Amino acid sequence: MTECYLDFNNVFEALCEQAAAHPDRRALIFLGDDGSELTVTYSELVETSRNYGESLSRSGLERGDIAMLLLPHSLEIVYAFFGGIHKGVVTSIYPYPAMNIESGKSCGMVKQALADIKARAVVTTSDLAPEFSDSGCAVFEIKDNGPLKITEASPALEAVRMDPRIAYLQLTSGTTGSSKGVMLSHRNILSFLESSLNRQSWPFRFRVNWIPLYHTGALMGALISSLMSGMTLALMSPSNGL
Repeated sequence: MTECYLDFNNVFEALCEQAAAHPDRRALIFLGDDGSELTVTYSELVETSRNYGESLSRSGLERGDIAMLLLPHSLEIVYAFFGGIHKGVVTSIYPYPAMNIESGKSCGMVKQALADIKARAVVTTSDLAPEFSDSGCAVFEIKDNGPLKITEASPALEAVRMDPRIAYLQLTSGTTGSSKGVMLSHRNILSFLESSLNRQSWPFRFRVNWIPLYHTGALMGALISSLMSGMTLALMSPSNGL
């Protein structure tokens, strides 16, 4: 095993190392809103995330393009995040509780956020996908085998292409205004892991998280740190966490 996280180029490489070391170990136990339970091994997580990344890339997204993830509590968020890291697509998870409010207002907020961060694509559910056909962004709908592009980006879209050192765009809460995008580089994430984890002596093998993944504390402190340590993480629905 690699001694230092900073020796990796990104966290997907670190995840692949964990999968190579113990492919059949449980990586995630996903607990759905309906009480369902799904288990994903490390090898399955790497394979599915790689497929998600390939789907985005084949559909025209390039390294540095921004794709907003507008998805509920789901494994698809995890696959799309790591798939984006794998292919260099910069993802950004939109706070999904906002999707539960009145549809028109909610979609308007999302479209404003898409314009503010100059995203090239939005990845969402089949129910919500039609709402963004006029957003100017490419619209991807989640299918059984990954994201499928159903709407092309408008030629007039004012999208940006991020520096390849950028891994993820963290959205602020929007409490005092529209959400802002905060850039996290691959080096930022790997430095966090190096400073917060001692991979040779981490004493735990199982963790539980019910904080939504659009929070940095959940994404970095639970999901990424657990998987990079070879742990099993149970992802509970935020609505059932209390």
